[in-house]
Amino acid sequence: MANALSSSPEGSPAAAIKRRRGEILGWLRDDAEPLAAIFETITEMVDRLPFPAAGRFICHGAREIGNRLSGYVAGNAISGRTEYPQLVSGIHKAWVATGLPVGRGAFPTDLGANASPGDDAVKIPATVARMVAGLLGEHEASDQRQSTRAELLLHTLNRDAGGMLGTASLTVS
Repeated sequence: MANALSSSPEGSPAAAIKRRRGEILGWLRDDAEPLAAIFETITEMVDRLPFPAAGRFICHGAREIGNRLSGYVAGNAISGRTEYPQLVSGIHKAWVATGLPVGRGAFPTDLGANASPGDDAVKIPATVARMVAGLLGEHEASDQRQSTRAELLLHTLNRDAGGMLGTASLTVS
């Protein structure tokens, strides 16, 4: 299928985009080989728009490159992934097993000696509370890994640009 990039005049913006894509693909093949195939595929997808689920596939590929690029550029891969479905599945089972509601159901109220009706106290077994705390800890660790990857990438790009980028900071929220 012919597209604007494959048949564009040499000095056109489309030709410049095609040339830049080629430079990026060459760099990826030399320095981040596993990411080159992803880049090549998503650029081909962009050229063949529209097709069903195009945005999802292209964004997924771009996110994968973004997540892994710092490891190749900075030479210091930060590994680890938070497996939310597994963590939440275990919590869900323990949550339901203890009689706690899922969704918008009413919580059983702790009406022990130190609580009175209207207090916002809910009795949750320690094992379930530890599971929730573990999930939150994994979530924090995931945020930290993402921040570290981004900082490494920015630092390396700034170093490679001879400090021309100045001081870069990143805030992840």
